[in-house]
Amino acid sequence: MAHAPAALVIIAYRDASDSIGYTRLWLATGSVDVARAAVATRIGVLGALSGCAVTGYSITWSTHLSDVPAPGPQLVSTAGIFIWQTATADAYAVTYIPGINATMLDATDPAGLAINTQKLEVINYIAVLRDGAFVNPFEYDITALENAFVQFEP
Repeated sequence: MAHAPAALVIIAYRDASDSIGYTRLWLATGSVDVARAAVATRIGVLGALSGCAVTGYSITWSTHLSDVPAPGPQLVSTAGIFIWQTATADAYAVTYIPGINATMLDATDPAGLAINTQKLEVINYIAVLRDGAFVNPFEYDITALENAFVQFEP
């Protein structure tokens, strides 16, 4: 039996000490508007169960690719970090690419940590992030790449 993907709803609560807790629920719906309406009409019921304030919620749909290739050789702990300028001064966006391909590194960088922004794959990534579909968390348009480097995480 095949099922359509359910939406993951995460509801955030805050207590008097400013600690945050979450409720995770799955919502059976296929439309953003229907999902928002369903959650909005039920927030009061969920909040009434808690002695904390409901501060917000997120709705996420997952899609699983059908033709997944074999795992690559690069470790996910080697991340490409991209820092972006936005249309608002002093507001930035940061994106992470886990397992950045070692061939994306700038061979002329003395530290060996810079990402080569002249590589076709990086140029394409910059174009995708600047095409208007993606924004920073405050919905400021991404306008230009500020910096790109590799970070190694333990």
